Amino acid sequence: MKQKAFCYAGLWSIYINIANGKAVSCYGGYPLGNVFAHPDRPFPVRPTGKCKLAHCYNAHAFLTVGCIPGANNVRYGNIRNRVCDDGTNWLQPSLLSFFNCKLEESNELMTPSQERLWLIRNRLSDIPLGLRHIAGKVYRFLKRAVKK
Repeated sequence: MKQKAFCYAGLWSIYINIANGKAVSCYGGYPLGNVFAHPDRPFPVRPTGKCKLAHCYNAHAFLTVGCIPGANNVRYGNIRNRVCDDGTNWLQPSLLSFFNCKLEESNELMTPSQERLWLIRNRLSDIPLGLRHIAGKVYRFLKRAVKK
């Protein structure tokens, strides 16, 4: 099912290629930068907002950890855990508890205005390079308008 709610991947979670340090908001998301390039600086964030993909590519992880608040009641630990032949759980209680946390429970949600600004910014970044200066002006104007 296509997710229509705001996705916080890229703000609450990122996908990092550990071999080269390149990070993106998610598999089908926006490039964020290289985590190795400037370790002394805060790393840029960029929530996905509305995904370009038809379906969440890594839904078993992103949706179960709460990247889209309220998308489902399934928790990642319940998917990853297995019952061993001897009846014990594969995940120890402390790890199961950690895996069953939802990001939406420990992070602040954006206001609808903040979400709209990110959606606009993400759409504007899809504009061809030669027209981006105009897109930047439009974004800055809208950002000022929302703050008033």
